[in-house]
Amino acid sequence: MAEDTVVLTIASGFASFVQIALLVAFLIVVAVPVRRHRPDAWLALLGAAIVQLGGTILHRLLNFVGPMLGIRHMASFFAGTALLGTCISTVFWVLLLVGLMKIAKPPQLDVAGAPPYR
Repeated sequence: MAEDTVVLTIASGFASFVQIALLVAFLIVVAVPVRRHRPDAWLALLGAAIVQLGGTILHRLLNFVGPMLGIRHMASFFAGTALLGTCISTVFWVLLLVGLMKIAKPPQLDVAGAPPYR
């Protein structure tokens, strides 16, 4: 039983680390090259990256701290965190889709003397 808990803790910690590292990488990619090359689309993608990173950290913290708080109805607590995660994911996907739709269209930049978009 104790070995199962250790394996679960290690696997969960590793999964959290990988997920947060990938979200930070997404944030950096949006903040640097996307902002430089597609300034009309980067804000929606930056919002998506921030929402997902913040939501992931909040969700992980709530699931870690929740059982320590001595909450009487843990099933209700975990149901609430699942609904919160769903709301955060919905906002993430809406912002991501808005950003992708902007990238799919030609840039909406009015630069004097710029060649036409191809």
